[in-house]
Amino acid sequence: MNGTASTLISAEPDAALDVPLMGAIERPRAAARWGMSAMLFAVLVAWAWAFPYTGDGDSVGHYLNARDAAMTPLSALHAWARPICKLIMAPFASHGILAVRAAMAAVAALTCWHTIRLAEELKLPNSLLAGPMVLWQPMAFAIAADTMTEMPMALGIVIAIRLWSNGSWRASALLVGFLPAVRPEGFFIGGLWGLLLLLAPGASLVRRITSLAALAVGLVCWAAASGAMTWNHDFLYVLHTWNWPSGGYSAYGRGSLLHHFIRWPLYCGFPLTVLFILGIRPSWARRGMRLPLAVWGLVIGLHSILFWGGWFASCGYMRIMTCSCPITALVCLQGWNVAEKWFPSQRRLAAVFCTAWVFGQYALDPWHYDCFPLARCTSFIRDRHLLQPQTTFFAGNAIATAQLDSPAHPTNVVPFECDPEDVRKKLMALPLGAIGVWDDRQAPKWHGHRIADLAGHGFTVLYDTHSHIAAYKSLIGLGATDLHYVVLRKDAPFVEAKPPLY
Repeated sequence: MNGTASTLISAEPDAALDVPLMGAIERPRAAARWGMSAMLFAVLVAWAWAFPYTGDGDSVGHYLNARDAAMTPLSALHAWARPICKLIMAPFASHGILAVRAAMAAVAALTCWHTIRLAEELKLPNSLLAGPMVLWQPMAFAIAADTMTEMPMALGIVIAIRLWSNGSWRASALLVGFLPAVRPEGFFIGGLWGLLLLLAPGASLVRRITSLAALAVGLVCWAAASGAMTWNHDFLYVLHTWNWPSGGYSAYGRGSLLHHFIRWPLYCGFPLTVLFILGIRPSWARRGMRLPLAVWGLVIGLHSILFWGGWFASCGYMRIMTCSCPITALVCLQGWNVAEKWFPSQRRLAAVFCTAWVFGQYALDPWHYDCFPLARCTSFIRDRHLLQPQTTFFAGNAIATAQLDSPAHPTNVVPFECDPEDVRKKLMALPLGAIGVWDDRQAPKWHGHRIADLAGHGFTVLYDTHSHIAAYKSLIGLGATDLHYVVLRKDAPFVEAKPPLY
């Protein structure tokens, strides 16, 4: 009896994803693991309540797309939509942004849970800290409970690594085959898994073939769904609606091949950058970390090359590295273990410092505050009943569209692209009486027009609001960031503002 229990406790983890060991020693560990994940989930939900819209990247676009997909599933099948992510979000989208963000917080909490499990399977000391290490990465925390797609990708990656490491090759390959429908990096991760299957030593031919077949199931399902839902049964719908031209967009820019490495401290924050550096050597020396490190290298290497070449609309955004945040957490955990040998009595202080850094970096990012002046603008529109079903609406920031609870597939909302000339033509074509919300921060960046380019040039300002916030530039004495938003009505034909004479 005692021998059997000892064998169970010391044995390698089950090949199944999670068949918890039932010995008395294992119960407290499982309780602590779930307790830590639940605590992190609660923090993320509370943060989502405090900041309803993060303003990060395409987050509000994904929310609006999820709302459309709840009514019309075909809206979730094009490449930008990321079908698996919409499958998660769409059931909650009709209940509002907080419901969707709570669902995504659950995804993030599960990612933390599986990262802890992977740390346990790697026999890393302080494995419970692997969960907080995921969210101590400031940019991962910023979008952990957001409607972005990086955290679902991170969850898929960490589960796939666990399955592979536990010998469940076919299950791992099956999961990886669906990752392209989560994010485009999934195509390249699928290639890595295919290489692993071809080169894995000691595998039978049948096991290789069946595992490679499992790797193709996800793409086959995506094609089958497209064929079933498109009016012309277009099984190649994804390729025919591919939204990233190989040359990208000039407005997205390009940069150094080392861009992501140079800016790594911005992604990780100062505390975790130190821990990451300390953890590189022990991670490299640990056999079980080779596959996780290969995935981490693939993600950062891929985006480094794409941004360097200006290909496929790569913008150089560091938040994309959230896709590999479980691996970053494991490296940082090993750095923590190294530092703990030097400063054994500073654990609590270090944890407080990491947590404070995450909250502080979030609070200093002006993107996270746009939703508040926008809420005042949309309240002004609602209170005065300016927006009737037949009234055309336009906005320089799509958060306004979401805050006004427009229906799925709204016919009165004018979509704006990143081309200033296209925006100019649409502004000219707006009917008289059109209502809009514009700003001097995001709208000029993405649409090429400032408030002054519209106000007095066919558009009347009905409401004007400012928010002055302390942001990054405040730290170097440049003063507060001014978030300036207005509600506009088109009362005359649009006349372009003349450039100033110098």
